[in-house]
Amino acid sequence: MKLRALRYTLLLSGLFGISFLLRASLPSVATGTWVAAGSMSAARSGACTVALNDGRLLISGGADANGPTATADLFSTTGSWSAAAKMSSPRSYQSCAVLSDGRVLIAGGQFGDIRNEAELYSPVTDSFVATSAPPLTN
Repeated sequence: MKLRALRYTLLLSGLFGISFLLRASLPSVATGTWVAAGSMSAARSGACTVALNDGRLLISGGADANGPTATADLFSTTGSWSAAAKMSSPRSYQSCAVLSDGRVLIAGGQFGDIRNEAELYSPVTDSFVATSAPPLTN
C-alpha cells in the first residue's frame, strides 16, 4: 500500500508469520533510497487508512495476532508515528471516510461477524465516539 501525506510518500509493508508486522518507510530523494519511518504502536492487517484535513494519516482498527483490534495510530506530516485514542469497539476491514467537518466516519467491519455499527473520530479531541448506523439489509 502506498499513501501520500503532504511531503511524504509512505510505504506501509508487512510480513505475515506468527504475527503481522507493519512498519513504514519514507523515500530519501537525495540518495534514491528508502529510510525507516518507525513502527506503529501495534502491528495490524485489515486496517483502514484516511488522510485527515491537516495532512496526518489515521490508521484505525484492523487485526493483530489475537483478532480485531481497537487501536489506532497517527502518522504526522513530520514523518513520525503516535498512538491515537482507542476506538469504541474492535473491528477489521471496516470502511472509513473523512466528513466535511474533518471528523472520520468508521463503519462496519468484522469482529467474528459483520459489525452493524459505526463510530466517529475527532482529530481535534483525539477521541472516538459510537454513533448509530443504518440497519443492514439483504
